[in-house]
Amino acid sequence: HDCDALLDQTPGRRAEDYGALVPGGCRLLLGPRYALLRPQFAAARGAALKRRRAGGPVRRILVSLGATDPDNVTATVLEGLARAGVAAEVDVVMGAGAPHLAAVRAQARALSGKMPVTVTVGAGNMAALMAAADIAVGAAGTASWERCCLGLPAVVLVVAENQRAGAKALAGAGAARILDAPAGITATHVAAAVDDLCRSADERRRMALAAANLCDGRGVARIVVDHLPAERGRDGRPETLRLARRGDASLHS
Repeated sequence: HDCDALLDQTPGRRAEDYGALVPGGCRLLLGPRYALLRPQFAAARGAALKRRRAGGPVRRILVSLGATDPDNVTATVLEGLARAGVAAEVDVVMGAGAPHLAAVRAQARALSGKMPVTVTVGAGNMAALMAAADIAVGAAGTASWERCCLGLPAVVLVVAENQRAGAKALAGAGAARILDAPAGITATHVAAAVDDLCRSADERRRMALAAANLCDGRGVARIVVDHLPAERGRDGRPETLRLARRGDASLHS
């Protein structure tokens, strides 16, 4: 990669992974602490994590398998949630170009007797939807870092080969429960995983904490600070900049 800076948001990435692939002097920005999230996620983080710590039963489930979900994995997930029999409201988020949108809407109407399902198209309030959810069922893509920022416990489905490494890292960190079935993920797989997670408040708390520790939603600001030109103070010594932390409030000038 002929570049001055390289960003890889995957957990567990090390400089050695790119040692032979980038020119000398390339700045490596590795891990979800550099995840590029919209400001709304960091803004919702404090209240969301406070609610996770308080615990409580699962009353709301967020389902988001990407904007288009070309294989209609959403249908399998909804069938699995119905089989699990969890007493929760379900929010499904899809893009306007999703080829199976009409079918998902029809399925949501058909399931209304078992569980209330709301289908939202082109949601502009994903941070609010994630903060309001108690668990999520989603793909192992970039939305993983949004869920982590808000400490949202998740059952994560590997729906593409390029998601496998990220999913493995999430599971290794205890930040999500992964479904990766080579022969295909079924409604039975989804039902078992969701039912198990809903029954364990302790696991949800642990998962929320592990997820929140991976990503704080300040990746964009971190990259900006990292790329500011070197400065020197009035005494001539070099100055190093970093993002403010909560503990800095106790520092005195």
